[in-house]
Amino acid sequence: MTKTQRRNMDTAAAENQATESQGDDVYVYSRIVSALRGPLTTDEIASVVGTSPRQVQNWAAGRNKPASSGRDNLLEVHYLVE
Repeated sequence: MTKTQRRNMDTAAAENQATESQGDDVYVYSRIVSALRGPLTTDEIASVVGTSPRQVQNWAAGRNKPASSGRDNLLEVHYLVE
């Protein structure tokens, strides 16, 4: 195995471990963002929530979850759009 392959495996393992340590709630936010993406674009969600489009993409992919005001704003938007 080459160094690059080993590094890629280590990176993937670290990402999986980070996702597992965040718990199942990252998937709740992923579903919320997916539901919002019907009527809104990623840029619009980010603008209303007060974060970057990349952060919204991370939530949608389940890579991380929103914190404090971002979480509150996302839930409020979801409630209003629903």
